[in-house]
Amino acid sequence: MGDLLTEHDLKKTKPEDDVALLARAQTLTVVGRLEARRKGDLVRFLYGAGLIREDDTIVNLIGADLRRVDLTRADLRGAILRGANLSGADFRRAGLNSASLRYADLTYADVSGAGLGGADLEGADLEGAILSGPTGKTYEELERQAASLQFATMPNGQKYEDWRKSKERRAEDGQRYGSS
Repeated sequence: MGDLLTEHDLKKTKPEDDVALLARAQTLTVVGRLEARRKGDLVRFLYGAGLIREDDTIVNLIGADLRRVDLTRADLRGAILRGANLSGADFRRAGLNSASLRYADLTYADVSGAGLGGADLEGADLEGAILSGPTGKTYEELERQAASLQFATMPNGQKYEDWRKSKERRAEDGQRYGSS
């Protein structure tokens, strides 16, 4: 990757250029062989090198095997992690503000205390994810954007299913008392 950055001006390419496609292929090959901590190091490197940032994404991580990646306290504001397999990932206290996690697999990921303000979670699978603590997302935003919140732990520590039931009860009570 270093050679692609320095010798082939990877930073000046477009995602569809041969050099960028080679960088993506190398990244996807390597990431599948790494253990969780090293996957985290790779993602931090790609982000720090400006290869997976919102305005100038060069290495597309769609389908990347980032299961159980350790990204605790990582600053990934504006990162493009769209379509990546991040199941079981550890994002505790990570900065994911304005990141694209669109269609990412975040099943059973620990996102507790991570900053998700402005993050795109459209179609993301958050089944069983731990979302407790401040996230920068309202419950309604999480529910509207995520493909699934089944078994997820919501920001207040409540399970999604229990939150839904209490929301429905509040709506029923509002209708009952509002119509008197």
